[in-house]
Amino acid sequence: MKISYRWLKDYVDFNWTPSELAESLTMLGLEVSGLEKKGDDTVLELEVTVNRGDCLSMIGIAREVAAATGNKLKLPAGSLPPSGNDLTSLIKIDLRESTLCRRYTARIIKGIKVEPSPAWMQEKLLSAGLRPINNIVDVTNFVLLEFGQPLHAFDYDRLAEGKIIIRRAMPGEVIMTLDEATRQLIPDMLVIADAREPVALAGIMGGIGSEVTEATSTILLESAFFDPTTVRLTSRFEGLSTESSYRFERGVDPFGVLRGSDRAVDLICRMCPEALVSDLRDKYPNPLPEVIIDLRPSRVNRILGTTLGEMEIRSVLTRLGFKVLEYKPGRMVKIKVPSFRGDIYREIDLIEEIGRSYGYNRMPTTLPAGLAAAISKSDQEYRITDLAREVLTAAGLYEVYTPSLSNLENLAKIKMSESKTLKLSNPLSEEQVELRTTLLPHHLEVISQNIKHYNLNLKIFEFSRVFIPKDDYSLPEEKRVLAGALIGEEAEADWKRKPAKTDFFSLSGILAKLLKEIGIDGWTLVRSEHPFLHPGQKAEIRLQEKSLGYLGQLHPQISREMKLPKGIYLFELDWETILPLINLERKYRPLPRYPAIHRDLAVVTPVEMEASQVLQVIQNTGGKEIEQIKLFDVYQGDQVPPGYMSLAYTIIYRNPAATLTDEEVNRIHTKIIEALREELGVSLRES
Repeated sequence: MKISYRWLKDYVDFNWTPSELAESLTMLGLEVSGLEKKGDDTVLELEVTVNRGDCLSMIGIAREVAAATGNKLKLPAGSLPPSGNDLTSLIKIDLRESTLCRRYTARIIKGIKVEPSPAWMQEKLLSAGLRPINNIVDVTNFVLLEFGQPLHAFDYDRLAEGKIIIRRAMPGEVIMTLDEATRQLIPDMLVIADAREPVALAGIMGGIGSEVTEATSTILLESAFFDPTTVRLTSRFEGLSTESSYRFERGVDPFGVLRGSDRAVDLICRMCPEALVSDLRDKYPNPLPEVIIDLRPSRVNRILGTTLGEMEIRSVLTRLGFKVLEYKPGRMVKIKVPSFRGDIYREIDLIEEIGRSYGYNRMPTTLPAGLAAAISKSDQEYRITDLAREVLTAAGLYEVYTPSLSNLENLAKIKMSESKTLKLSNPLSEEQVELRTTLLPHHLEVISQNIKHYNLNLKIFEFSRVFIPKDDYSLPEEKRVLAGALIGEEAEADWKRKPAKTDFFSLSGILAKLLKEIGIDGWTLVRSEHPFLHPGQKAEIRLQEKSLGYLGQLHPQISREMKLPKGIYLFELDWETILPLINLERKYRPLPRYPAIHRDLAVVTPVEMEASQVLQVIQNTGGKEIEQIKLFDVYQGDQVPPGYMSLAYTIIYRNPAATLTDEEVNRIHTKIIEALREELGVSLRES
């Protein structure tokens, strides 16, 4: 909705610049999406929420400004000419749908002259984006912009038998609207008809057969309150949205119906001094009840976290147009809601109005009592999770978000259909029938979609929750997990190098870096039993007796069945188990003062033996004298018996307190060789 800065000042005094006005309105919940300079005026583009139909007018916005500044709202002055004629008897209204049309009013104005409207009115209409047409139509549009009350003027002499019938459309009826489009009507639509046919789509647009033209001398002026839902459905069905329907859909003021009609009559009579006006014919069979709400000042402050006094609360509401009917100090206030605020009907709505007007930016920031420790813990977990994100993104992974719902078919594809799941009783689709117990199927879908779009190199991760059902049918256990997938090459190829393919060791290296950065040491990789992973390329990450997660290559058979390429590497970490183990404390030590001694060691082991066993024996035997152990070669070939492989290590020895001698290192090195032979049955590789 467009608001003229200069026009707004006709209704309220304020000293804000256009930019300051825009900021103030936005803080009041009326977002200003743009400012446009037009000559010596500025037009503000407002985004009004659907519940604030009262703000779809100049006076509605002026009321908000008046409440914010404390200045008085200036409503336009006007007077109605005396009727003193029998024109009222010409008005024949038949209101057949009182639930779809709560209130319908009409006046006859005779002796008008249709001509261009005054320049000042045309200027205001143009500032709001409306095209001037003639004085009668322009008045109805002007009142719509000023008061937010849509009006319509019929050429009275073109209404069959001078009748106005508010009814539903009949099957097969059509109407040609003012935009010269022929529209098919259905019985759910509300129309304004004369004795023969529909002459308007109620609340949306008039028909071309009764429009005001230069030949018009008598009009019937309509001002009504139409049901928002009916107007919305008709507007959507016909694909026809107008300034009138936009306001009726959001609800107009049932008492503004009278004010709008009076204002239009006043303006028309100023332009046509010889015109004769009938009395108002008002059909209002089921008046809307007054809304009176009990407000507790103590609850206001408890909800908002403020210390507002009772007089201040009453002042805020009075400025917004609410009326205090009864006041009991320290207990309760009875508040009458103005008719233009159809969105207010509960105590909490009043509290929201007080908070909005007082200013959310002025409210103190406090922590809920008793939750400081929990929030502190949560904050720590967020920092840890953010650190993990940094490590993974630095390794080239992209974060993804996938839905929390899955289906049995996806689990069946990866041989996990035997897993117990929690199904929804009323799923929205076949693809979302159960809460997921793993992120794996979703990540395979992400990979599949990327491959279809020729993105063949992909590294992804996701922090999310899985839902593990319980045997007692209580609420499922929600577990946070960190999962991801890799496929393709380590980096893009160029003229100088051909990057290596992503493999098991690429993934294990990324996870090793992650665990190191979050302070988890001493973990090992052991053989995994997960059936959906490659038998020779899968592992479980264990720290003592705790399982931290798994990693490995997707089983080739599953890749074939899902029509995915080989070489998809997956991981899933149990973040709930990892969080308590994280240690972000960092200890620094000085550079070593004494030299290190390097020794190489190559052993021949059965291919089924885990390398971690060799590492453990070396570390346990060498003790604190070993600074680092590096595996630098794995060999299978002519010099190694079938079924065996050679593992070559560099062992770095150092004593931080003294210089190690060759004799001391040789003694430790010999003990390691003997321990490997005795404990694991492995021997040195012969050169």
